[in-house]
Amino acid sequence: MRNAERSTPAAVDPKSVIMAVFSRTKAAGSSTACILSLAGNHLRAANFGDSGFMVIRRGSVIFRSPAQVWGFNVPYQLEGRLREGPGRAEEMAVEVQSGDVVVAATDGLFDNLFPEDVEAVVGRCLSEGLEPQMVARELAEVAHVNDVVLGV
Repeated sequence: MRNAERSTPAAVDPKSVIMAVFSRTKAAGSSTACILSLAGNHLRAANFGDSGFMVIRRGSVIFRSPAQVWGFNVPYQLEGRLREGPGRAEEMAVEVQSGDVVVAATDGLFDNLFPEDVEAVVGRCLSEGLEPQMVARELAEVAHVNDVVLGV
């Protein structure tokens, strides 16, 4: 991770970050992962499991990272017994433009909001002039309501 912090954005390889951090992890448990690197208008990503990201341009999703799953509700998970795991992270690149909104999240968001719901929340927040941290808070709150109240 320290190497990524010292690198220029163009030099950060998201998949290498996942692999390096995983190789040093001693904690028990498992996790999905999504690492993004932005250099100019070039967004690079590595995704493992059902965390991910989407890019919204002028109110519409133009890209959404695919989830990696073994089956319904069984995402790939990074965990100590599966040392080959991080090598399976899917790499992708997206050209972004000024004004694009990148939403990176876990399944806590993506399992509880459809892409059009994310578009609507982001669009409303932007029209209200909210800062990015408030857009993120609003997305989390709507996802939480859907999870708890609606059981989506």
